[in-house]
Amino acid sequence: MDAEQAWQSALGQLQMEMPKASFDTWVRDTQVVSYEDGTFTIGVRNEYARDWLESRLTSTVTRLMTGIMNRDVGVRFVVHTGEEIVEAGDDDAGQAEEGSAAKKEVDVEAVWESAYEQVVMPEKAVALNAYFLRHLRLLGPDLGWLYIGFRQAAYNTGARTGRKSARFSGKEIATMSGATERTFWNRVKRNETWKRLAGLVNPIAPEVKEWSDGPLPRRLPRRYSVAMTLPLTAADVRLLTDWIAAHIEQCGGPEGVLTAAYETPVETLIPSGAPTPVDDQPLTVRTIVRDLFCSELPREQVDSLAERLQMHLMPPGDLLFITHFFIERILPWLGTGPGWMLTILRDRCFVDPDSGAKRSQVTVKGGYAEIAKWMGLSRPLTVYEWLRDPIVQIYLHAERNGIGKNKWDAPRQIEVLLEEVPAEIIQAAIAQDETRLFGDAIFSIGVTRFSVSELRDFQKKVTRFSVSELRDFQKKVTRLSESFKLLNSLNQTLNSKTPPPPTPSSKTQPQEKPVVVVAPVSWNLQNILTANCKDDKLRKSILYGGGTPQALISWLLYTFSTRGEGLRPDVNYALSKLKQHPDIGAGGAFDHLAALLPAELVRLIRRSVDKTQGRRYSDWLEEKSDNEMLWDTTMGMSYQHKKLLEILLGEGERSVEETVVTVEHDYMGVKTKEITRTKYIE
Repeated sequence: MDAEQAWQSALGQLQMEMPKASFDTWVRDTQVVSYEDGTFTIGVRNEYARDWLESRLTSTVTRLMTGIMNRDVGVRFVVHTGEEIVEAGDDDAGQAEEGSAAKKEVDVEAVWESAYEQVVMPEKAVALNAYFLRHLRLLGPDLGWLYIGFRQAAYNTGARTGRKSARFSGKEIATMSGATERTFWNRVKRNETWKRLAGLVNPIAPEVKEWSDGPLPRRLPRRYSVAMTLPLTAADVRLLTDWIAAHIEQCGGPEGVLTAAYETPVETLIPSGAPTPVDDQPLTVRTIVRDLFCSELPREQVDSLAERLQMHLMPPGDLLFITHFFIERILPWLGTGPGWMLTILRDRCFVDPDSGAKRSQVTVKGGYAEIAKWMGLSRPLTVYEWLRDPIVQIYLHAERNGIGKNKWDAPRQIEVLLEEVPAEIIQAAIAQDETRLFGDAIFSIGVTRFSVSELRDFQKKVTRFSVSELRDFQKKVTRLSESFKLLNSLNQTLNSKTPPPPTPSSKTQPQEKPVVVVAPVSWNLQNILTANCKDDKLRKSILYGGGTPQALISWLLYTFSTRGEGLRPDVNYALSKLKQHPDIGAGGAFDHLAALLPAELVRLIRRSVDKTQGRRYSDWLEEKSDNEMLWDTTMGMSYQHKKLLEILLGEGERSVEETVVTVEHDYMGVKTKEITRTKYIE
C-alpha cells in the first residue's frame, strides 16, 4: 500500500469517527505531501487547520497510520499551498542567506472588536472528552473539578505530546479546580480522594526520601501522574471484557471481535448505569486490549485496533469545553455542583455557526432526580436548592414541563445562559466607560444596573434576593462582580493604550441623572413569596408543588388589571389561585406579560405609574411598542400599579423630587407644550 492509499484509508476511518462538521472543516481537504524516512507529511489549507490538527489529532492519526502501514510511522502537518510548504516553528521562507546574523521578525498586535472576547477570552478553554461524565457520577462534583485542575496542569507541561513533568504550586492547581488553596490541600490529604481518583490521578510514592538535606530541610514536591487519555470506568471495563469474551468465538478470534466491537453501538457495549465492581480499577482501552490479545497478535496491530475502539467509545469530537474564565472567575461563586450542572446543560445546547440560531433551552425528562444522578447525588432536593440560589439563577432558569411520579422526577425545561458574562453586564460596563456618569462605581451581577459605590445605598437599592441574609448576599454578589474584572478591563476604550479624554465638567455642562431601572435578571419565586407571604405552610406548598414565578406574576397582573376590579390590590388573590394550581397563570395577555423579561415588565409598570403621577403623554405624539399597546389594553393606567412594583421588587416608599421641564413639539405646524414631572429619585 502506497502513502496516498494509506492516507485515504485513514481519512475514511476518521470520517466515520468524527463529527461531520469537524471532519469537513479540518480534515477532508488534507493531502499527502510526502512520505520519507517513515514520516508522513500531510498538507493542510492554512495555519489554523494545522494548529487544530496538531493539537487534537496528532497522536490519533499516528497510531492509526501505524496500524495501516504495519510499522512505526510519524506524522507532521504543514501548510501546503501547492508550491510552498510552511511548517510550524520554521523561520520565514525568505529569511536571510546563510551566514547572515539578521533574522526577519514579525510584530503581531492583538486587536479586539468585542469587549466580551477581550475579557472572557473564550478560546482559552479546557477541552475534555464527554465520556468523563461517566466518571463524574462516581467522583462527585468536588473531585470532578479536582481532576480538571490536575489535568490542566499536566496539559500545560506538554503531556499531550509526550511524557513530561513540571512543578506547580498547590495554589495553581487549586485555581484551575475552582477551589481555595486550603481546600485543595485538605482534599489531597484524604486517602478517600485517591481511592476515588484511581486511574485518573495517581500519587507517585517518593523513590528515596521525602525531605531534602541541608541546614534548612524542606519537603520535596509531591509527585502525581495524570491520565490525559481517559480510562474506562471500572464498571465499563467489566462490561467490555464480558462482551468480548461472549463474542470472540463467533467473531473468529481477536481481530474479528475487536472489529465487531467498534461496529456495535456504544450503549450496547457498555450500557450506562451498571454497578461498579468492588475490586476492579479503571483501565484504558489500550491496556485492556493488550492484556487480552498481545500474545496472539503483533503489538502494532493490537495498538491500532485498540485505537480504533477507543475512538468509537470516546469520539474525539464529543468534547466538553470549559473556559478558563469560568473556572477561575465564576466557579468559586457558583459552587462545584452548580458548576457541573451548568457545564452539562450547556453541552446539551446548540449554536448554528451559519445561521446564528441557538438552542438555549434544555428539557430534562427526569427532572431534578435526573440532574442529581449526573453528579452521583442521591438527593434531588439539593438540585432544587441550587436552582434557587440567586447567583445560579443568573445562568439557569428552570420551569416544570410536565407531570412525573413525584415532584422530583417531573420534567423540567431549563433556560441556559450560554455566555460567561450576561450581555446586560457587558453593555452596562461599556456604557459606563463611554458616558463616565457614575465615576467610581460597582455593579451587581444580580441586577441589570449600576449603583454608586456607597454600600449602604447599594444595599437599599439592590433587588432583595435574600431577605434574611441581605448583608451576606450583598457581599457575595459584589465580590462576584469584582471577579469579572469588567470595570478594570473596560476602564479604557477597547484596545486603547491611552485613557479617553475627560468629560466636560459639571460646572460647564450640567448632566441629568441617569434613569435607572431596578430589575433582576430573572424572577425568583422563593424571594417574592418570602417577602409577601407570611403563611409558611402555603409558601412551601407553592414552592414544592412546582409553582413558577410566571404563574404568580400572571395572577398579580390580573389582580391589578381592570378585570380585577373589586379585588384588594395585594398578593392574596394570586396566592389563593396558586394554592389550587401552582404552575398555571391567568392565561391570555396576562401570561404574555408575565413572560416578558423582568427589566421590560418593570419598565411597563413604571410607565403606568408615571403617567398617573403627572407625566402626560399624547397618544398622537407617542409611538407605542407592541408591549406597551398590550399593557394599555390589558392593564390600563393606575396609581395602584406602584403597589405591584413593591410586591415584585420589595421596594418601599422613596423620597420624591419634582423637576419641571418644558418640551415643545411641532406636529403639522401646531406647537404644543407639555409639562413632565420626574419622580422616584433614589
